[in-house]
Amino acid sequence: MNTQKRPPCPASHQPNRKPPVKRPLQRPAAKKQNAGPEQIVRVLRRIGRGVRRGLSRAWHALDIFRKDELSTIFVNSAVAAAALIIALCVLIACMPSIRMNRVRRLIASGQTESALAALSQLEAGGYDGEAIDKMRLAAAEKLTASGQYAEALSVISALPESSEAQAARLKCQYAQADSLWKSDDYSGAAQIFYQLGDYSDSASRYADCRCALAVETYMSGDETGARTLLLSVSDADQHIEAAVQKAAGDADTARGLLALDLFNPESLSRMEKTAQALTQARADRPLGRIAAGYAHSAARKNDGTALAAGDNSYGQCDVSSWTSLRQIAAGAYHTVGLREDGTVVAVGRNDEGQCEVSGWTDIVMIAASAYDTLGLKSDGTVVACGAHSRLVEGWHGATWITGGSYSAGCLYDQGSMTATHAAARMGLGVSLYDLSVCGPVSAGILFDGTLTCTVNAPAWSDLIAVSAGEDGLLGLTSDGRVLTYTFRTGEEGALAVDAAAVEIAQSGAHSLVLTEDGRVLSFGDNESGQGNTGGWKLWP
Repeated sequence: MNTQKRPPCPASHQPNRKPPVKRPLQRPAAKKQNAGPEQIVRVLRRIGRGVRRGLSRAWHALDIFRKDELSTIFVNSAVAAAALIIALCVLIACMPSIRMNRVRRLIASGQTESALAALSQLEAGGYDGEAIDKMRLAAAEKLTASGQYAEALSVISALPESSEAQAARLKCQYAQADSLWKSDDYSGAAQIFYQLGDYSDSASRYADCRCALAVETYMSGDETGARTLLLSVSDADQHIEAAVQKAAGDADTARGLLALDLFNPESLSRMEKTAQALTQARADRPLGRIAAGYAHSAARKNDGTALAAGDNSYGQCDVSSWTSLRQIAAGAYHTVGLREDGTVVAVGRNDEGQCEVSGWTDIVMIAASAYDTLGLKSDGTVVACGAHSRLVEGWHGATWITGGSYSAGCLYDQGSMTATHAAARMGLGVSLYDLSVCGPVSAGILFDGTLTCTVNAPAWSDLIAVSAGEDGLLGLTSDGRVLTYTFRTGEEGALAVDAAAVEIAQSGAHSLVLTEDGRVLSFGDNESGQGNTGGWKLWP
C-alpha cells in the first residue's frame, strides 16, 4: 500500500490565497438582422404550444371541472336557487301574517299604541283592510277595558260604519258613563246616558243621575233647584233611594234625606204630575203665530195664511201666497213657514243656504236664527240649513227648538238643553219648561215657573213664556202680563198692553205681542216699517 500522503487541498490550507475570479462567459456579439416571416411563425408556434400545454395541465389538474361533475353541480345549484326563491316567496307572503300576529300579542299585552302604529304600517303596505279594521276594533275594546275611553272612541270613529263598530261605540260610551257615575260626576254621566237612549239600562241610569244631582243640589242649600230636577224625572220615586244613598255618602245622611218631604214617594208623585201637566200645557199651547226678524215682522193667521211687514230687500216679506200654515218663524233677512202636511217653505236671503228647505218632510216645529233655519222632526231629530247648520248635527231626542241672532238651541224630553253657542249652554242639572236663545244668551223657565238665565236676570215667576233678544228679555206671565228687562241698564218694566197677551216675540230693536183678541202689537224701532202691524187681526 502506498502510504504516501497526498498534499492537502490548496484551497483549504492556504487561507491567504484569493479565490479565482469568475468571469462572465464572453460570447461573440450576434449579428443584428431583421426577423423574417419564418422566424416570426416559429415564435408564434412556440407560444401557442406553451399556452395549450398550460390549459391542458390546468384542466386536468382541477377535477371539479370534469364534464360529468360539472353537470351535477349545475343541477344542484339550480335546485338550491329555486328552493331559496320559493322560501323567500313564502316568507314574503307570510310576513303580513307574522306582523299581524305580533299586533295581536301587542294588543293582548296592553301595548295598544304600538299595535295601532303597526296596523298603520300594514295598511300603507296594502294589507287586507277588513282584517286591519277588525284588529283596530280589538284594540279599541282593549282601550275600553283599560279605561281609556277617549282613545277608544277616537279609534272607533275612524272605522267604517258597521254593526260591530256601533256596538263597540255604545259599549265604550256606557262604560265611560258608568265610570263617571262611580266617580260622582253625575252631570257627565247623565249626559252620556241620555245620548245612549234605549241602550241597555241607559234610561234608568239617566234617571238615577238626575236624582243624584237633585240630592247634591239640595245638600248645597238649593232646595228649589233640587225640586226642579226631580220634576223632570219620570218615576223619580223608583230611583231616589239609590241616588240618595250614592250622593249622601253615608247611611245616616241618606236616612235623614229620605225622611224629608222633598224625597218621599208622595211628594215625588205630586211633582211628577205637575211636570206632566206643564209639559202637556206647552204642547197644547199654539205657538209660532208671530215672528220678529231683524227689521221685518211676520204672522200666521188662523186660516193658515201669512202676513208680513217691514224690510223686503231680500223678498222676506213675500208670503202672501202661503196657505195651510201651522207655524211661522223669521231670521234676520228670511221668513220660514211650516205647513200642516209637515213640509216647509222659505223666502228671503239665501246666500248661506238658509232657504234650502224644499226637501224637508215630517217637520213638527220650525225655528230660525240670523242665517239659519231649523226643523224638528217627529222622531226628535233636528235638521238644519244655513251658515251654522253643521252645529246642530246629531241633535236627537229634542222636543223644542229655538233660534235667535247667531245661536240656536233645543230642549230634550227631560228638560235639559243645549245650544250652538257654547256660552248659551246651561248645566245638565237644569230642567226647563221653556227655552229661548239669542247669541250667547239663553233664557229658560223652570218647572216651578221661575226664570233662569246665563246672564244676570230678574227674579221673575209665574212665567209661561220667555223671549231672549239682543237688548234684553221679554217674559209672559200666566195672567197675560208682558215683562221687560234691559241687559245694558238692568232696568225692569212691563209693556203697556191693553189686553191679555198670549204670545211674545222679539229680535233686533223691536218686539211683538199677540193679544187674546188676535191683534199683533209692535213696540220699539219702526224705521223699516216692521212695526206697521196695527191693522193685523189673526182671528175674528
